[in-house]
Amino acid sequence: MKQVAGTILMTDGENTQFLVTRDDKTGTYQFFKTPVVADKTALASILEQMRDLLSIELNDLRLSELTTCEVNHEDISLFVFDHLVISPELQDRVTKAGLSFVDGSQLHDLFHDVKIDAAPVFD
Repeated sequence: MKQVAGTILMTDGENTQFLVTRDDKTGTYQFFKTPVVADKTALASILEQMRDLLSIELNDLRLSELTTCEVNHEDISLFVFDHLVISPELQDRVTKAGLSFVDGSQLHDLFHDVKIDAAPVFD
């Protein structure tokens, strides 16, 4: 099944944090991912999942980057969003969903699999 990944950036002026999930078995970080719904685009699928899981107002998201990343030896589209306001309520919903905002300095292994110069996967 085709997957799509997404993350939300949170910047405080000095540090940038990324919305990620952590694998309990390996302790590694991963981008939030979801299957691409058969009758929807990859973008629509990730937005719908973020809206439903985190109760995010989609009007508050701004697409800042589209690239690919490798997950289990498969290239998948990675959508990077800026969020206008990261409220304490959103932080709480993120935590309850098993996700977290993690400082980019802790995500070197995750970024190793991001392919900045690759074209997104649209199929």
